[in-house]
Amino acid sequence: MHLINGTRPADAHALARLDRAARTFLVSAPQAAADLALKAVDLAGPADQNRFSRAVNATAALAAAGQLTQAAELAHSSLAEQVPMITAARLRCVLSSIALHRGRLGDAVAEAQRVLADAELADDVREEAELVLLAGLCAGTEDTRWARAHAETILTGADHRHDPATVGALLALAMIGWSEARLSAALEFARDAVRRASIGPDIGRRALPRLILVSTLTSVGLLDEARTVVSAFSTDVTALGPTVHGASPEILAALVDLAAGSQAEAFVSAESGIRRAKVLGAHMLTPFGLSILAAAALRSGDPRGATEYARAIQARLAGNAPAYGRARCLLVTAQVAEATRGAQHARALVADIYQRLERSRSVLVAQPTAAAWLVRFALSQGDREHAKAVTDAAQAIALGNPRFASVSAAAAHAYGVLDRDADALNRAAIAACDPWERASAAEDLGVLLAAEQEAKRAVRSLDSALAGYERAAAARDAARVRRRLRKLGVRRRHFTYADRPGSGWASLTDTERAVSDLVAQGLTNQKIANQMFLSVHTVAFHLRLVFRKLDISSRVDLARVLTERSQRDGAAHVLTAGGRR
Repeated sequence: MHLINGTRPADAHALARLDRAARTFLVSAPQAAADLALKAVDLAGPADQNRFSRAVNATAALAAAGQLTQAAELAHSSLAEQVPMITAARLRCVLSSIALHRGRLGDAVAEAQRVLADAELADDVREEAELVLLAGLCAGTEDTRWARAHAETILTGADHRHDPATVGALLALAMIGWSEARLSAALEFARDAVRRASIGPDIGRRALPRLILVSTLTSVGLLDEARTVVSAFSTDVTALGPTVHGASPEILAALVDLAAGSQAEAFVSAESGIRRAKVLGAHMLTPFGLSILAAAALRSGDPRGATEYARAIQARLAGNAPAYGRARCLLVTAQVAEATRGAQHARALVADIYQRLERSRSVLVAQPTAAAWLVRFALSQGDREHAKAVTDAAQAIALGNPRFASVSAAAAHAYGVLDRDADALNRAAIAACDPWERASAAEDLGVLLAAEQEAKRAVRSLDSALAGYERAAAARDAARVRRRLRKLGVRRRHFTYADRPGSGWASLTDTERAVSDLVAQGLTNQKIANQMFLSVHTVAFHLRLVFRKLDISSRVDLARVLTERSQRDGAAHVLTAGGRR
């Protein structure tokens, strides 16, 4: 602050101190670096020979601090002048990174290629551009042959290097391995990328490797390690202060929580992360976050919310078309369409997934629950050919990755649905790492046993599914299982999803009504959590659903709704009592 306030125009010595301070803080406090660098730009006169290098410093610092629009505007305004080629390359390198963080992968690749076309690049610029190019190509396209060859070339003789290009090459091979279902190799590359990126003081450089590692760990059920990586990421982001990476730890935490069956926590973290991403304009992980929200809304019995999130996913995919994670988003969108509008509205999306499955196994790797759902959907359409193709692919993945129980369980689940094999479904119900998938496999087993007139075993399996869905706060799925149990003559006391309309007071579950009553009494989420023996995240999740179902936006509105209901109920009671007299 003293440097900023004490520096005067044309004070070359003080400006140089500002420059040095900005470069120093860039890796540890990007907002402070941006403030210092912008001050230097403002004070440097038009004749200052260092003004373009100062623009580069300011652009890089603004981008690192998450002020992407301002950073891009400064870069473009500087490029509009007659800047030296070296300066232009540095500015374009920053622009490529900005495009990557915005989720504009095609723009990121194009800008990085433009930078790398210059044969006279400084080493640090070339390495950063290589990182963006490889990440953008592997995340944005399905044809990764060139990226693989280029990454392997970079890694030749790079045993002890930790520069950005080496990290980018490792990330590229991790993403390619993941999409090809070579999961052990993908994990090895991703872990190595994280390790090398952690060498040195630049905390921000660790973000992208951690993103890839967490998504890979989650897909194979290694959730404890994934949580450790997310925790370290969150600690670093807190230390950085305002940063372009601000939304990433929350969205990654949501991804892990959903896989762990902690649906309420996943919803709250994803929603918070997407809000932060919107403020930053950093949408690299927004499709992931939206897919989590859509899945959580669908499972919890909020079809309107699930539909809104699915539409947002489609808009995001249409604008940026990422390949890495696209299959996951398409699957969730198809599941929402099938559940809310019928199978005919999901057919085109599912057909796209089938086509992608011929080129990449990513959809079956991304979500352990995908294979069984796709098989079930195909069979419901009389399409045994695609059902068998999905099952064969899932079994091939399991054979190629014997280390991972989640992969084997997913294959067993798909096979059990296809061939009506009770033993395979039982194995999946026991071995699946995802609690929701365990419940799903138990439900499929119960349905099969009921069809084979084994009522007692069917009830036991359906009860197991019901308990699993309830633990995951999957109200819609739990309601479906209750309907199945009723057909077997068994009633499990609960106000079911099927008995409720989509909105209004009557749509609220017992838990949502209880939370609403306590909110109206003025209790905080923490006090409600303590009283109801829930987590604060779960309370926030239920409250979010209440707001949506009642079409309100605040606790004050909720208190008003409950007061009005109480008054109406009181008046109705008086009238009824008077009529009896």
